[in-house]
Amino acid sequence: MSLAGRTPLVTFWVDYGDGGDLAYRELLVAVVVRRGAGLAATAVQVWVDDERSLAGGRHLWAIPKEPAAFDFRPLPPARPPRRGVRATMTVEAAGRREPDAVALCRDLLRLPLRLSVRAHLLQPRADGTTCRVPLRLTGRPSLSRIRTRVHPEGPLAYLTGHRPVAAVSLADFRFRIGPAVTSGEVTAP
Repeated sequence: MSLAGRTPLVTFWVDYGDGGDLAYRELLVAVVVRRGAGLAATAVQVWVDDERSLAGGRHLWAIPKEPAAFDFRPLPPARPPRRGVRATMTVEAAGRREPDAVALCRDLLRLPLRLSVRAHLLQPRADGTTCRVPLRLTGRPSLSRIRTRVHPEGPLAYLTGHRPVAAVSLADFRFRIGPAVTSGEVTAP
């Protein structure tokens, strides 16, 4: 899918804290794709700092997870008081001292509602089939401002010079991934 000759990308910086099935951090880059009359996404690059998440994502949902190190830290207080975070991701195999990606995100306006979104990832499998992954995300949204910086020789170098169009943060979020449904299965003659 393209808009005005550009392919929309969505990035998710996530800190899955205690209270869920796994506690880990993640940076996911997805391209927006058409699914019939609607939209879906395909995760094209994903980094996590947990081996179980990496193995499960690859095996269950064909999500191309790779290992990385993360650091999430609160930003100093702002006036008026607004929540903010500095997140970094470093690909462990690269051996660089600088992070491969840095995001500075600060909430601008907390919306007085609880958002609930249903979506799908469409992930290609090695056997030529497509894995449809149902997702449900709920949380308290805030319109946010985000600044990102990527290492010019890192895996996200293609984002150099591009600015995010919009940013939304979710507080007190819940994220559920449903069972995968495989379509286009190859059958033996």
